[in-house]
Amino acid sequence: MRADYEYGSAVRKEDREYEIRRSHSGKPARRIAPGVLYRVAIGLMLLSFAFCASSIIKYVQLRSALTNQIKTVASKQVELNNLKSSNDARYSAAVSSIDLEMIEQVARGELGMGYAKEGQIIFYEGANNDYMRRVGE
Repeated sequence: MRADYEYGSAVRKEDREYEIRRSHSGKPARRIAPGVLYRVAIGLMLLSFAFCASSIIKYVQLRSALTNQIKTVASKQVELNNLKSSNDARYSAAVSSIDLEMIEQVARGELGMGYAKEGQIIFYEGANNDYMRRVGE
C-alpha cells in the first residue's frame, strides 16, 4: 500500500509519475509509467549484450577452427615435402645404380642380342601420333 495520501483522507494524491501523451489528433493517448520505459531499455540492452556475446563466442570458435586447419595444412605440407625429397633421393639412387655397360654385356653375351642389321630396320611415317605394333610375319 502506498504512503502518499493525506492523513485522514481515503483518496490518494494524484500520481504525478504518469504523463499523458497526446496523439496527433489531440486526444489523450495511453499513460506510460517511466519505470516501464526503463525496463524496456534495460531489456533491449540485455538483448543486445547477449547477441554481442554470442557473436563473439561464435567468432572465437570459427577462428580456433581456422587456426587448427592452418596447422593441419602446414603439417601436411611438411610431410609432403619430406616424402618428395625421400622419393627424389631414392630415384636418383636407382638411376645412378644402373650400369649401362653391364646391361649391354649381359644382353650381347647371355641373351645373344646385337645391333640391328641393314635389312632389319623399317622406317614408317604415320599420319598422326599413334603408335604401331608389328605382329610376327
